[in-house]
Amino acid sequence: MEIPQFILILSGVLALIIVLVIWFYPVFHILFAKYVFGKFSARYIDVHKKYTGKSPYGYCIKDDFVNHIASFYKKKSSFQAFKSDQPVLFGKIPYGASFKEVFKENTKPFCVNSFRLEHFELKILGYRSEMFDTEMKSYYYFINNRFFMGEYTFKNPADAKLKEVALILRKKYLNGAKDDSMNFLINGANEAKLRFENTGFNLSVKYLDSSNQEINDKLDQFWNTAIKKGIDEITSDFETELFDRL
Repeated sequence: MEIPQFILILSGVLALIIVLVIWFYPVFHILFAKYVFGKFSARYIDVHKKYTGKSPYGYCIKDDFVNHIASFYKKKSSFQAFKSDQPVLFGKIPYGASFKEVFKENTKPFCVNSFRLEHFELKILGYRSEMFDTEMKSYYYFINNRFFMGEYTFKNPADAKLKEVALILRKKYLNGAKDDSMNFLINGANEAKLRFENTGFNLSVKYLDSSNQEINDKLDQFWNTAIKKGIDEITSDFETELFDRL
């Protein structure tokens, strides 16, 4: 019995549609995640990496996040700690500001991190600028879309620049207290902390807000989990991506 021509045509069209759906499914899935969950969401970035093998954005940090809060959890005997009668602030952005509020102030970050950790969703926005004729990078860290930590980094700064930055910070927060240390902590009057740390390769000045107890608890849980697992056992998204691609 001869099969009617329209059935053959219909079968061919359906087969073509199925092939096209399979072929373009990754594109549809990526676009769906982007517009439903948001272009800076961890879900969108995870879906993008699933099909392309890489993040759609540059990385702000290439190691694990735990390394970026470790200096606040180290034993205080390894560096000097000071008390300031001034509030410690990170530029003009108030702690607790939403991700959207910060992004609205500067819509051209050079890097974005967004991933789901065990205890919270972490996002990071990074921007380039200059200070003392030296390239500086500014990073804004968010837990569940709330700004809680800022960081300035200078790559290979000259000794004179290091001393100048430290001097300005001591003048602003410690009434010009005399101290030659390139590794110290300042506790602000507003429950925020400033960590000045020279690693020998770069200078990092971090500003951590400690006024939000919910965020404090999440950070403590994250840190304690990292310690139990062993920090060396933790791998970053960047390391995982390279591992899969190399």
